[in-house]
Amino acid sequence: MIVYTQMENSKEGEVIFMSERDFFLMYLPQIAELIVDCQQMTYEDYEQWKKETRESTLDETMGFMEKIFVITDQYSGHQISA
Repeated sequence: MIVYTQMENSKEGEVIFMSERDFFLMYLPQIAELIVDCQQMTYEDYEQWKKETRESTLDETMGFMEKIFVITDQYSGHQISA
């Protein structure tokens, strides 16, 4: 399934539609920085950050954010082994 995100270009007033993949790639540098920040957190701080982030994330973007959590879990060292 391809998910498209609508973004408004404030300079020109145009609406841009992006796939979720394009959106992810656009923010890849910030996601990498986020992983580094998460690596420096204790497990408790990391879980608190995730909780606070979930509480402040809009319903419309929660699916995308949950995918970001999967990535930060995996690469931050805070993933619990099954």
